[in-house]
Amino acid sequence: MPDFWRGYATQHIRAKRNKCECVALNYSLFDIHFSLNRNLAQLNFCLQGVIMNKFILASASPRRKELLETAGYQFDIIPSCCEEIVPAGLTPKDTVEGLAYQKALDVYADHPDSVVLGADTVVCFDGKILGKPESEEDAVRMLTMLSGQTHEVRTGIALLGKGIEFVSSEAAMVTFFQLSEEQIRNYVATGEPMDKAGAYGIQGKGAVLVRSVLGDYFNVVGLPIATVARALASLGIHGDVI
Repeated sequence: MPDFWRGYATQHIRAKRNKCECVALNYSLFDIHFSLNRNLAQLNFCLQGVIMNKFILASASPRRKELLETAGYQFDIIPSCCEEIVPAGLTPKDTVEGLAYQKALDVYADHPDSVVLGADTVVCFDGKILGKPESEEDAVRMLTMLSGQTHEVRTGIALLGKGIEFVSSEAAMVTFFQLSEEQIRNYVATGEPMDKAGAYGIQGKGAVLVRSVLGDYFNVVGLPIATVARALASLGIHGDVI
């Protein structure tokens, strides 16, 4: 994660919310040494004896909520309201990790006795990040670009708490079938693409567009739940299985 994001942690966070302006306290995170093996199977934190009172998801995503609930976690949902700041020239990896960090930090500033999970997902093709479509024609353009091609979906995650800082990301490669213009417009007409990065949702009607996924399917949905579960278990936060 570039120095820009880490420096962000020591500055005042000013986020305009619907009814008020929240000014987060200036603070610094403790140095944490962690190791994550190549398969992301084990994650060890130096916790310095800190026990958290509450687990918060800093996202309004129904897909992330559903994944955590299915895994058996008890948590609160407090969506981040911070303005997303992305410096020019960042890689997709640095972008999603930084955005996940911003979101987690925005909520953690108001709930310093909790463990906060932030996440962000981007679709990347030909070196460019595809955001949410601005219009139906923009969605058609994106889907036409992805038709018959392989693209990257990367999700960044950030866990913050007292003495805890874990930031990581995972990528999966998604290949689309060759799509006709009629198929693309039929899909856009469902309305599903309009709030999705890359203009499709693999867990919904967009499933019929996808030929194959190389990597973690749930990463494409929006949260690499197996990695998150192991990170949370290291903090003493458990679901039904891990």
